[in-house]
Amino acid sequence: MAGIAVLDEIDRLDLLSRGRSIGKLMRARFAELQSRHPQIGDVRGLGPMLALEFVRDAGSKLPAPELATAVAEAALRRGLLILKAGIDGNCLRVLVALVATDEQIEESLDVFAEAVAEALGSKAPMAAATL
Repeated sequence: MAGIAVLDEIDRLDLLSRGRSIGKLMRARFAELQSRHPQIGDVRGLGPMLALEFVRDAGSKLPAPELATAVAEAALRRGLLILKAGIDGNCLRVLVALVATDEQIEESLDVFAEAVAEALGSKAPMAAATL
């Protein structure tokens, strides 16, 4: 009974569509970061569960766990908790709750972009509203 009730709520709230929408928003922002930072070697995942892989340079794609650590620490100083992942510890894994508002997601992505800019030693990115 409880399982059927959960499935009914998933359908009622249209969580599949919400997951796709969140994933599209996040992937676009992460792709923009990747275009400005060659140390982001890959953006991968599905829906609102994505990962960014940090590498030493775009050519060699050698893992750079120290960059992932630096970004995670810069994000934490700003109040955003990001988990490291991957065999080499050079990935940052992001999973956004399906009930998060677009405003909350945008704010988190702005904070994340600031952390990336700080850790990778580049200029602060433009706010999402100006992109």
